Amino acid sequence: MAYKQMTNSGGEVKVDLGTLNPKQKEFCQSRSRYVAYGGARGGGKTHVLRVKAFGGALHYEGIRILIVRREYPELEQNIILPMRKMIPPEVATYNGSMRMMFFVNGSVIKFGHYGKNDDLEYQGQEYDWIFLEEATQFTEDQFRTLGACLRGATKIPRRMYLTCNPG
Repeated sequence: MAYKQMTNSGGEVKVDLGTLNPKQKEFCQSRSRYVAYGGARGGGKTHVLRVKAFGGALHYEGIRILIVRREYPELEQNIILPMRKMIPPEVATYNGSMRMMFFVNGSVIKFGHYGKNDDLEYQGQEYDWIFLEEATQFTEDQFRTLGACLRGATKIPRRMYLTCNPG
């Protein structure tokens, strides 16, 4: 899967994210409001999450994306660091203190964690797309709180993407 993106300097950057398997393609092509991708360890769930979020940030100018995991250390190791390697600095820059990636086209990816006492952090927030990594680790109340953040005034379709392990 390859993407082309214009940079602030007017140049063009090509990014090759490799080939997706059929289930990963189905996940990326779904137009449902809620999309889940599950399976055993090593099935490419986290990779397809990163690819879909990156592709969405390039495709929809000004999209607001939230990627959430239960604990921050896993979010940093499995999502943030690989995405920083995957996305060229000409396309997006990462602000570590804000835990946000800012794209030259105005798109933003926010990286968040949602532990037991983080309910207030997401109240009143608005996102076009929300990704829950390891969704089975979240409570129903947390899922509903995040689902309420899936709103806004733009014409970007609202989506919630879930990855999960069996069990």
